[in-house]
Formats: sequence, structure tokens, C-alpha cells
Amino acid sequence: MRFITILLLFLSIPSIADDVFVHEQTLLNFPSQLANMKREEITEYPDPSAGISINYRATDGTLATVFIYNRGLQSIPSGGESELIKNEMIEVIRSIKYLESQGVYSDLHILGGEPIALSKSSDIKWSRVAFVGSAKSNLIVSRIYITSIKDNFIKIRLTTPDGESKYVDSFPEAIGDLVANAEK
Repeated sequence: MRFITILLLFLSIPSIADDVFVHEQTLLNFPSQLANMKREEITEYPDPSAGISINYRATDGTLATVFIYNRGLQSIPSGGESELIKNEMIEVIRSIKYLESQGVYSDLHILGGEPIALSKSSDIKWSRVAFVGSAKSNLIVSRIYITSIKDNFIKIRLTTPDGESKYVDSFPEAIGDLVANAEK
């Protein structure tokens, strides 16, 4: 009987796999595993306008970081096609080029694209850009997506060591689904 009681008690304790971080302003839910990537650090920046970042890592070395921030703006139009989002992406590209000028990246090739929906269940558009280059003599391939909901920017940066990761589509789609669910 004691064994059964202990077993029932053990089974009633939430597992680490059930751990979900909820961003209060957007109501986005970030589980400990998403698209077969494991959630790692959650960083809350000292300046509230800089928001937070949530890191996910895959076993193949792929790193995805989701940033949620508002830059101190009171109102941000939803979606990825507004002038504000276009300007935000221009700032992202400037930052990448600055890092190249500082020697962090070399041989960069930046590719833009039309805004797309990441979720099959939503038409929320995401602005996007990709870049390929070298970091410390290693190939680096990054994709960046930006949209906004509930007066916050949502930015995904997905970086793979070789560009061939199976997560390049599944992780952004999973985040697109989270955003679509939060907008409902």
C-alpha cells in the first residue's frame, strides 16, 4: 500500500517536460520542448522596452531565440507588413552588417523575401530575412522572422551550423502556431 501511495504521489508531480513559460503581455506559451528543440535560457532584460528572449537548442547545434519586446512603443500594429515592422527589419540588417564590420561575421550574403505566414492555421504575416556567412571560420546560416501582436514585436532568429537542419521550417512554424493561438 505504501508503494502505491508513493507511486501516486510521484505521478502527480508535474514533470519538467510539462514546464510552460507564459509571457504575460502576449499570452504566448513556451513549452520546455518545441518542434523537438529544448528550451534553455529565458532572459529578462533590465530595460523593460528590450523585453525578453527565450532560447531553444536542438541536438544538431541549431539555436533558435525568440525575442519579445516593444522598444518602449505604446502601440505596434499587428502583423508583419507594417512600416514599423519593415523599419525593424532594416535595423536587424544594420545590426548584422555592423557585426560584420567588427569582424564577428565575414563573407555575409543577406537575402530578403516577401512576408509570409508561418502557421498553416493563420494568415498572420512575418517579415523575413536570411543571411549566410562565416563566424570564426565556421559556416553560419541564420533566418530571422519578425511580426507583432498585442503591441509587442515577436522576432525569431534561427541559426544552424550548416543550413541543413530539419528545424529550419518546423521551429518557425511552431512559433507561428503559438502566435496564432495567442491572437485568438
